[in-house]
Amino acid sequence: MTDHGTAPILVRQNDGRLEPLEPDRVSRALFAATDLLGTPDAFLARELADAIIPALAAEMQSPITIQELTDSVAKYVRELGHPAIARGYREQIRLPNKHDGSSIRPPHLWQIIDPNSGTREVHRRLAEPALRELATSDVFPLDIVSMVRDGLMQLQGLEHPFELAGSVLGDGLRTNTAGLGIASAFENTERHTGGFVVIDSPEHALAALAGEPRQLVAEFLDEWRRGLATTGLVGTIHLNHGVAPAWASDPQTGPLFGGLAKPTDAGRIGEMAITIATVASETTPISWHLSRADLAGEPSPSLVRIIESIRGGRAIELVFDRARQPVSLGPGLTRSDPAVLLFVGIHLARFAEQISSRTPERFLQKLGSLARLARSAGHAKFDFLRRHGKPEVKRGFRLERARLVVTPVGLEETVRIVADLPACDLGPGTEFARMIVVQLMNALTREQPRNLEAVLDSFAAISGFGSAKVSPARRDVAGLTAWDESAPQRQQMQASGETHAAANAGTAAILVPAAMPSVDEYVQLLRLAAQSDVRRVRFVSQGGVAPD
Repeated sequence: MTDHGTAPILVRQNDGRLEPLEPDRVSRALFAATDLLGTPDAFLARELADAIIPALAAEMQSPITIQELTDSVAKYVRELGHPAIARGYREQIRLPNKHDGSSIRPPHLWQIIDPNSGTREVHRRLAEPALRELATSDVFPLDIVSMVRDGLMQLQGLEHPFELAGSVLGDGLRTNTAGLGIASAFENTERHTGGFVVIDSPEHALAALAGEPRQLVAEFLDEWRRGLATTGLVGTIHLNHGVAPAWASDPQTGPLFGGLAKPTDAGRIGEMAITIATVASETTPISWHLSRADLAGEPSPSLVRIIESIRGGRAIELVFDRARQPVSLGPGLTRSDPAVLLFVGIHLARFAEQISSRTPERFLQKLGSLARLARSAGHAKFDFLRRHGKPEVKRGFRLERARLVVTPVGLEETVRIVADLPACDLGPGTEFARMIVVQLMNALTREQPRNLEAVLDSFAAISGFGSAKVSPARRDVAGLTAWDESAPQRQQMQASGETHAAANAGTAAILVPAAMPSVDEYVQLLRLAAQSDVRRVRFVSQGGVAPD
């Protein structure tokens, strides 16, 4: 395993420049060697690279030359028991560029599609299978493409290669009209984001306006839906946070004028929030935030109405706001982290099936290389956007601040395959699920020399809201959640809380019977979720809509 605490090795290039040695480059060169031998194996290449880098750091004096690097990599690959790959590595290093002056280069994606086209137009063009394939191979290196084709990795958002995956609406929002400047905000967001958007607590701004709440909400939702339809983005509305976001705050409440502005009535803010939730939740994803006060004592009328909407089939996600924790605005997003670079799914169940001599210890040992391949996909997307992304993607450190979201797929099934236990037994099975998350987090967050921030979380609902009518097979369930129809809801919730605490993120998909629990039973489950470190929760009717 790579020693992530040491300084990166510096490599002296042929022109004299010093560059840090990136494990991604070693891994890709070794993958090319396996491909040359006719047995492409992206995971083996990454495992070898992860073993070689710390050995180089321990034995060689930085900086090293390219020739020294080549010789050392080949030597270590031989010593690790892969002489054919070592020979292939040396051979592919010597191969000339396949696209020399005598050959015709195939067109690149940015030569076929104008990167500055609107999001909807790019989505339409990339519906063509050939262009979607080109979007994959142009953005991502061959080892990542191989992982996708083998079913070990899922890349969400190939239909918007020139933009970020998701972001929080901000620039362009205004507090002086019922429309809240939504049209302008969508126009600005479309220039850098191609997948999904969220709006944070619009009820605070609407409540400060004069007028009847239902009329103000209707005008806001009309603008919201028009913005989504115009851009082709998918959107979620976050409601019921007690503190207004920066965009919705009166500028007079800043440090120079604190206390001079008339505070908006809390009751009116709450009325706006519940009106938006009940009117919009049939067609728009809603995330309803819950504080400690919301779950203390008798449930508030607003919470009862939200639960009744859930019992009626509305897919409302519940978000738990905790002191000293960032305000979650969906997978990968917070008030201080307003953009997502890419979503990468790693199929743990398929990975487990491919490991010989499966034991929990061996599986955990190999997880780090799988996680680092997911990071490598994020690095590739970052580099592509830096070269070919829309100008707005690269402004104001937006790209540098965007987070990579890695999503485990088949967590419950993996625990059963490897440990022969359910993930929500609240015993060894739950502990093994937690250990998987801890191992993934360690690999994702401690790799040099890149500073890309990576988190474990769910997928975003960027392929459409409520489109899945049948629950997925257990091995294909994405996210940090248990998935056991036979387990009581309380066990599902507590087990999911263990993984959420380890990742500091996640959405628990709690399977409930067709005869939906009562309002009081839901309240008790939510109180348990708050105590169990669950970050977000979505209730799923057995045989109903799948989790995002």
